[in-house]
Amino acid sequence: MRGSFGLNRFINYFLKNNRQRKSRRKKTLKRINYFYIALGSLLISTIYFYGIGRNRYITSADVVVRKSQNETSNTFTLGALLGSGNSGSIEDARYLKTYLLSTQVLEDLEEKIPFVELNKRKYPDVLSGLNTNISRERKYSFYKNQVSVILDEVSGILKITTIGFDPVTSHNINIFLLNQSEIFVNKLNQDIYIKQLDFAKKQVADNLEKLEKAQNELQKFQLRNKSLDLSFDASTTNNLIASLESNLAQKKVELATMKKKFISPQAPEVLDVLNLVEEIEKMIKDERKALVSPEGKNLNKKVVTLNNLKSKLAFAEDLYKSALSTSESTRVDSLQQQRFLAIISKPVLAEQQYLYWRHKGFLTILVIISIVYLLAKFLLGLSESHLDES
Repeated sequence: MRGSFGLNRFINYFLKNNRQRKSRRKKTLKRINYFYIALGSLLISTIYFYGIGRNRYITSADVVVRKSQNETSNTFTLGALLGSGNSGSIEDARYLKTYLLSTQVLEDLEEKIPFVELNKRKYPDVLSGLNTNISRERKYSFYKNQVSVILDEVSGILKITTIGFDPVTSHNINIFLLNQSEIFVNKLNQDIYIKQLDFAKKQVADNLEKLEKAQNELQKFQLRNKSLDLSFDASTTNNLIASLESNLAQKKVELATMKKKFISPQAPEVLDVLNLVEEIEKMIKDERKALVSPEGKNLNKKVVTLNNLKSKLAFAEDLYKSALSTSESTRVDSLQQQRFLAIISKPVLAEQQYLYWRHKGFLTILVIISIVYLLAKFLLGLSESHLDES
């Protein structure tokens, strides 16, 4: 009985050790497989990024959106270009950045160069580039990956970077973006200030027309009344009436004296003075009537009309002068507020390929493979420790 019990214990121990050896062998094979998978993935990545992957060429240009300097300033320095005076143009630079990365620019670019044809996929690198029948969304996504626009919020410098599979394409796209930037900035000025200038010029033309109309009305009125200044004519008539009244007063005094001197009121000397007094009174009456009567000179109404015409002319002159002043002020302000695109560094045709993308891609894959491998190794270790305990 004791011998058979010892034999069973030995057989069980042997079978258990055999199972443990098989389990360890499997785990070792798994580790080796994981290592080879990681090593193979790393090898494939190395072959792609440093062998198969198509060359990239990068072109960069630095620009800044500036506001025009004051016309009285004759100095233009790099410090003024990049200084605090550019703070008002940061917002315009943001608009320009958004515009350059828009689908509208991509559509305009496709009218200038065969964008899809130049960036289509080529053997053996079948991962990079575009399919011939690519959708608009994927084409736009590819464009945004090929174009980078970075704005420095402090200095206002806009860095425009383009990547292409050949240096000429990269350079041409960068030149195109610079041209589009200049067009956009000019259009930004025109949309605002040209409308203001047009409105100011229209106001000048309208007020000049009103001024000429007021001048013509005054000239016609003066020609019709054969007088340059009816106020002077009315003043002359009033002076004549005043002179006649003064003369009349003298003659009345003279008539009263003669009546006392002569016994008969029918004396020729008395009658002559009497007739003269009556004639003067009649002249005064006629002049007064002619001064205000519609059948006469009607100077009072004409003077009122003349004054109205002069007031209208003066008002038209004031409006015209104000419109001229506003137009000139708008013109000067538009020049001072005008934006322009200053190129800090021009794009240069690349002579060497852009290697950063290869290093970046390889290191990214290396980090991913390392993380996956270490995670798998950690999980496998947990599984082994769990089995050993059991």
